[in-house]
Amino acid sequence: MDKLVIEVAANEYEPREDNPHVPFTPDELGADAAACRAAGAAIYHFHPRTADGAPDLDYDTLRAGVSLVRAASDVLVHTSLSANRQGSDPGVRLDPMRRLSADELTPDFAPLDMGSSNMDLLTRDGRDFATTDAVYVNSTGTLRYLAVGMRELGIIPNLTVWNAGQLRLIEILHGMGHLDAPAWMHLALSEGRVFSNHPGTRAGLDAYLMLLPTGLPLHWAARLVGASVLDLLPHVLEHGGHVVVGLGDYHHAGSGRPTNAELVEQVAAMARAAGREIATPQEARTMLGVRGRTSTPTA
Repeated sequence: MDKLVIEVAANEYEPREDNPHVPFTPDELGADAAACRAAGAAIYHFHPRTADGAPDLDYDTLRAGVSLVRAASDVLVHTSLSANRQGSDPGVRLDPMRRLSADELTPDFAPLDMGSSNMDLLTRDGRDFATTDAVYVNSTGTLRYLAVGMRELGIIPNLTVWNAGQLRLIEILHGMGHLDAPAWMHLALSEGRVFSNHPGTRAGLDAYLMLLPTGLPLHWAARLVGASVLDLLPHVLEHGGHVVVGLGDYHHAGSGRPTNAELVEQVAAMARAAGREIATPQEARTMLGVRGRTSTPTA
């Protein structure tokens, strides 16, 4: 069985209301990524944020975040396209990746969400909808454009799957030659205020696993938004999967408000207790077909 790849979902758009340790600024991201790498993480995913936590689409903020994360350790970088903030134009989505490449800061991964989905949330008490018209648009044409563009830039697409039907598109795009193997997939589950994905249960994960493409070399990681993925981790380990953990997906306010690095430590301890070793960034790089870096510029 492969060593366990631990990816950190560092911040997404999670506020600090429930956990003050959510990193926002490039400096905070660099320090957090280094701590996560020391704890056992191989991949670090983040969204650029302002100092007060708002989404930040300024290229200089993205560049500083990637640069400082890279300078702090050898952890693999998975940055965001901020697609649901920038609109549906695929050229606009890909442009920051092109600029990073020109600045010799090409990320190792970028997200490719494999279909359009509702992104509404429930209110905190679950009695109503916080929003009713939030739609994340990812047309087939957009996904093909991004897949081709990422390949040209040497970026591995992180194939994020919101429901089992989207697995079929991965197989189709691979068959057409737009996606390389091995594929790296996030099998997204959700609980709490988030209801767009499979439920964060063994049955919800198994529904994905029963329909994984059989003719496509792949590696998958379980990702649970709105609840702790730690409860599902034994099932993930048993089935040879990998895991995404972090404050961007769940605040963990009810379990002591841990840091991202402390969550990684918990995952690593549970995996080793189950007889599963932890993959280093270099081992994950080899496993997932990530190209080597040519340089590590500083901010």
